[in-house]
Amino acid sequence: MAQPEVRQLPGRPRDEDLEQLVLDAALEMIDADQEITVSKLVERSGVSSAAIYRRWPSMTLLIASALNTGRVVPPAISLEGDLRQNLLRRSLATGRSKPWRCTRNPVSASASDW
Repeated sequence: MAQPEVRQLPGRPRDEDLEQLVLDAALEMIDADQEITVSKLVERSGVSSAAIYRRWPSMTLLIASALNTGRVVPPAISLEGDLRQNLLRRSLATGRSKPWRCTRNPVSASASDW
């Protein structure tokens, strides 16, 4: 049986590694609490500004993509019964010792906050 012909788009194929370089650079800048600009991303990642603009139409989408890297959506928490017990049960089931730490830069919280 003949294989279906794969149609080649015009131009060079995209280098997927470039996207990861930009996202890693953006995350480093976020973690360092630095302002993110295209020129700073170009400098840190080594990727051209044209490649950045081609992949992300806005800085907001680029930052959202970076923050979404490696994110795992936690399972739903049952609102039936004791919410505190449900949170603790989910925390134990997922191996998280501090269930309130679900953001990139966690907010301070204590057990009494529950």
